[in-house]
Amino acid sequence: MSMVCQVTGGACEYTGRDMKAAHAHLNITAAEWDRMVELFKQVLDKHEVPETESGELLEIIGSTRGDIVVE
Repeated sequence: MSMVCQVTGGACEYTGRDMKAAHAHLNITAAEWDRMVELFKQVLDKHEVPETESGELLEIIGSTRGDIVVE
């Protein structure tokens, strides 16, 4: 989560591997990715995160898809 914290302007500093290297061994499929996004949306809704902020977070997460999903 420190990556999300950093890219949203928080005080965190992400020092981990890049997304491609960190997820390569997991072989995440498009269906698994879609399910994660669905669950993430449910968590945002549960915690009543406003629509604007939810959209921004989903955009940030979405920008990593190409490095995480194995096509």
